[in-house]
Amino acid sequence: MYIVTAGGEQSGDLDREAVRLLLELRDADIPAEKDLMGRSLKSQMKHAGRIGASYVIILGTEELQSGTLLVRDMNKGEQSPISRDRIVEYLKATLQED
Repeated sequence: MYIVTAGGEQSGDLDREAVRLLLELRDADIPAEKDLMGRSLKSQMKHAGRIGASYVIILGTEELQSGTLLVRDMNKGEQSPISRDRIVEYLKATLQED
């Protein structure tokens, strides 16, 4: 699991939420990483591919405001919006299927 942020003006808020999410996933025994280099969204996605992340969670300004996260399956190239409140439950179920 790799968490990427698509920043703009709210990059501080996005980074804080991404760290909260990272800790929440790890507390739920879901291995997760987050970019700490301040790379662009495109660079973060490329890095996720290079390290072999099966799933990427995309957190941007719209997602922060709407309370959703985009979960991208890197193998299928598909992504789905998931409620922030349900993310751990969704990921556990998804990872169990794999």
